[in-house]
Order: sequence, then structure tokens, then C-alpha cells
Amino acid sequence: MGDPEEFLVKTQNLGVKQYRPVHSENLSKWMPENKFELFMTSASLKFPVTTQLFEDYRQSRELPNTHEFLAVYHIASGEHIGHFELKNISLNHEHGPLAHVLLGDKKFRGTGYGKELCQLMADYGFNIKKLHRLSASVQLCNIAAITVYVKGGFVMEGIIRDVLKFDGKRYSLYQMSLLRSDWRSTTREKLDP
Repeated sequence: MGDPEEFLVKTQNLGVKQYRPVHSENLSKWMPENKFELFMTSASLKFPVTTQLFEDYRQSRELPNTHEFLAVYHIASGEHIGHFELKNISLNHEHGPLAHVLLGDKKFRGTGYGKELCQLMADYGFNIKKLHRLSASVQLCNIAAITVYVKGGFVMEGIIRDVLKFDGKRYSLYQMSLLRSDWRSTTREKLDP
């Protein structure tokens, strides 16, 4: 089991640790096995996602207070089960866009941990990074992710039209956000009775 002191933030079941190269092996296993599914998960990663490809991606982008990679652990089992990134962080404007948010281990999907992952990301963004706003851009057809974000307190702001292209077809994204004040007044109260 993971040492609780190692967690940067934690909820009842999940904890966040600093990302290490060993996590890239799991990330590569969790990524979709066909090009279109990967595109729906990430428009910035190349297919197929290997351990080395993800590690190269991480090394080329990771920079404290600019682009941070974080590992999500299941506290009871000590297993690495997920991942998220804060990229293009603006400490001046106190804003951080989320990227590559996933519960990768399939046995933890559909368990209610998605909502808890939203709380964990908010805890990290608002309490550790001292941000005012977290944002997420989600494919319009990714109903499961949209549902989780909304349950986690994120608000739909609008649609970014035809921003991505795959095999000659254009795709749009929902732009969503969570403000520190929204999270404190609603999401946290619901999750911490």
C-alpha cells in the first residue's frame, strides 16, 4: 500500500503522487488500441502510444508550474490507476487546463471514482497550485467524460467548433470549467458530508 505521506492530495479512495518515468509504462498500456479511439482520448499523442513515446512526450513538455504530470493511486490497494496533467498553467491568471485525464485501469471504471478524480484534480489545482480556474476540453461525443465532469462540478461554457481534424473530418469540443468558488460551495460539500 502507498505511504499516505507520499500523496500530494488525497480523497477517501484516491491519492495523487508526483509523476515518475515508471508511470509511463502503465500509461502506454491504458491508451486505446486504434487510431480513432486514441484521437478521441488525445489529439496530441501519436499512435501507437508506447512507453518510450509517452516518456518522450513527457520529457519534452514537463516543466514545473507550466506543464505538470500527475499519477493517480488507489489508496487501499496502492495501485497506480490513473493520470492527469495540468498544461499551459498561468500562475499570473491562476488558470490551468486539464489534459489526458483518465482512470486507466478498467477495473476502476464505472465505480464512481470519476467524480472522486474530479475532486482530486480540484484539490490539487486549487489548494496546491493556488489556481482560480480549471478547464477541460472534451470531444462532443465523449458522453462518459462529459457526465463525469458535470457530476464533478464542471460547468459547460460552450463549444469550440471544428477545432480538430481526423481522416478529413472535423471535430468540435465542449469547453468546460470549474472555479474555486464553485468547487468550494457545491462539489466539496457534496463529496465531504
